[in-house]
Amino acid sequence: MFNLDERLTNGLHGIVDGEPDSTPPTEKLLELGRRGRRRRSGVAVSATLAVLALGAIGTATLVQPSTPTRPAVGAEATASQVASPQVELVSAVTASENISYRIKASITARKTAGKFEVAGRPYTTEGAFDPATDTGYLRSEGHEERLIDGVRFVRSPGGTDGQFVQDGSARFDRLAYDAQVLDGALSGSADPESLFDVLRQADAKITKTGAGTYHFVAASRDDDAIQSSTTTFVGDITVGADQRVATVTYEWATRGRTKRAPQSDFAKNIRVTLELSDYGAPVKVERPTNVVVLK
Repeated sequence: MFNLDERLTNGLHGIVDGEPDSTPPTEKLLELGRRGRRRRSGVAVSATLAVLALGAIGTATLVQPSTPTRPAVGAEATASQVASPQVELVSAVTASENISYRIKASITARKTAGKFEVAGRPYTTEGAFDPATDTGYLRSEGHEERLIDGVRFVRSPGGTDGQFVQDGSARFDRLAYDAQVLDGALSGSADPESLFDVLRQADAKITKTGAGTYHFVAASRDDDAIQSSTTTFVGDITVGADQRVATVTYEWATRGRTKRAPQSDFAKNIRVTLELSDYGAPVKVERPTNVVVLK
């Protein structure tokens, strides 16, 4: 809503120099912690999440399905009585926040630089999170993260079997879904909170496609001394019977060209399917016993 698969991260390391100022792969587990968002009352820590940010862009463009003209019967509904797609979706988003949930994220990523291309095989991350207690977990192949009262424990394939790493000075208010930050005016993540931020604030075209289903499209362009690129973010959302977000499928893609010599084309692409369920259910996480505390 997941770490961006160490297999993919390692494969990209050899080509990342061909891309403009791309954030290098995370080399230490501690980086997972030091990028976490700060709590206002806690120890300050920087963000680890590849946020789904569209930068400084305006309000959403709303599109509603057309309806046939009908003879007026009585008083017609006023604009305030007819909810727009964004109003409906933001209502579902608001109901999905500040409450515990379970999540399953299926991810596929691909990256190219010049003539080189690296594709990560599809993988799945599952977990749960309770924002009231800052407690939750994420598990994928060879990787596990546990968050207990804001303290994060991380285990990865490169570590000792069964051993977790803890940043002893840090406190976190969300799970670290990404081990590598993807640069750009729009970035990709499976973090539902970051996704919800986009649905509220992005200059996106939101269309209601059916009962409880919505389609969104957003685009952003970046042009500076280092690169020029265009990013698109396209997806579909289903709202469940409980009026909360149930599924999200989206594709995040950026295409561009470097301006530094030697110039080259680059591209990044992420496809994600999120399944959110068990809203309000208790989330219990066992504290690991084999822990190395980094100071």
